[in-house]
Amino acid sequence: MVTNKKGKSHLRIVNNIMKTVNSLKCVLKKSYCWLFYLGLGFMVTGDFPRFPFGIEERKILFLAFSWPKLYIIFFSLSFLSYIFSNGLDINKIKKFRFLLTPLCFLFTSFLLSALFSSNLLLSLHAFILSTIVLLFLIFFAILLEDKNIASIAWTLISLSILFLALRVIFWRANESLSLGAYHVGNNSWLGKLQITWVLNFFAPFFLANTLGNKDKIFKIMNALVWLVSALAIITLYSRTGFLTLILTTTLIFVMNMGHFKKLLLSTSLFASVFLFSLLNNSFMKTQLFSSLINFYKDPGIKNRINIWKESFQMFTDHPITGIGFGTYDHIAYTQYLTQLDQFAGIKNTFFKNGWHAHNFMLHTLTETGLFGFFSWIYICYTIFLYIRIYTSHTVNKLKSSILVSLFFSFFILSSTENLLAVRVHESFRMNLTFWFLVLYALGSLTQENERLT
Repeated sequence: MVTNKKGKSHLRIVNNIMKTVNSLKCVLKKSYCWLFYLGLGFMVTGDFPRFPFGIEERKILFLAFSWPKLYIIFFSLSFLSYIFSNGLDINKIKKFRFLLTPLCFLFTSFLLSALFSSNLLLSLHAFILSTIVLLFLIFFAILLEDKNIASIAWTLISLSILFLALRVIFWRANESLSLGAYHVGNNSWLGKLQITWVLNFFAPFFLANTLGNKDKIFKIMNALVWLVSALAIITLYSRTGFLTLILTTTLIFVMNMGHFKKLLLSTSLFASVFLFSLLNNSFMKTQLFSSLINFYKDPGIKNRINIWKESFQMFTDHPITGIGFGTYDHIAYTQYLTQLDQFAGIKNTFFKNGWHAHNFMLHTLTETGLFGFFSWIYICYTIFLYIRIYTSHTVNKLKSSILVSLFFSFFILSSTENLLAVRVHESFRMNLTFWFLVLYALGSLTQENERLT
């Protein structure tokens, strides 16, 4: 009898534990999406301002929300919540499965470059960071299989980019538009180049979204965000950023001539505001445009040419596996004695702190050799082959034009910088942002094709 009572007691305890576990799983199933949205919002917008609304005191809440690693915490918690409640089933990834083989080649090239590196610790550190990025992207790929999550994510991204762009404009207006832009201190992206990259990556999405959707509110919202983003890019006075904006906008026009009138309506307001700014801003006329036309005389270009020559020498010295994945900002100083790192009159500012080849493809050749270079080419070829397969319908052409514009903007911007390189300011955030956009665009293209067929 006593044994029976003990058995019932144990059974009751087990049932209570199971109920608690099931309740916890239910909570986690609801929470991982919201944690993901929070991480995405903070990642894209560059976090919350440390001293918003004119507040000068150090408020703990604002300092916590402006912490540059907060988005990683949200993503990590979301990832763990998802695994605990659903497990990690890679087979759920269907839209992006075609990327598996090129990714295997890419990470094999990273690993080989690390193993043959002259600084194994730095290379392994870079490899681990790349692996973490890959794990997050696998998680993103699983979530983006759900079209509802993708839809909510884009609404959140739109608000985040609008918030970022408005902050840039207000910062620059307060700083004075008669001065060159270097840093925008009210966000974690901080550098004008980082902000220019992010706004240019998203701009084609917003512009194209004003065409193919029947929801008027959605179209107006995307048109507004595109316009504000374009104005923010102009206020940063980045020559490459401005050129990228013009070229990608033109590319969207060329690839979607059937929507010419709608595109003309979306861009005419921007053109009028831009011309007004140009005519009333002597700095833009004398500095921005004169240096664009006479770029070969610009000190920055001359300096980059010397950096490219030095980087190419590194590549020719180590042509197969490179100098070592993630070691550029060490090898350039210790083995090639670079004299080109001059920042605010201080030499060697970026030693093991993000110095790079100032060109993405050249940096890839330098660090990972021919093996890594052709692995990147293989990924790009696979994606463009995929785009070509899914461009038979007009709507698909609109979606594919976004992907083409995204890569086009990346290759223009990365011709003079490499903000994906290890230890460059916010490079981890930049890698996640760029590849999330690639996944989102690919998923959107696949989903549209499924709807049409």
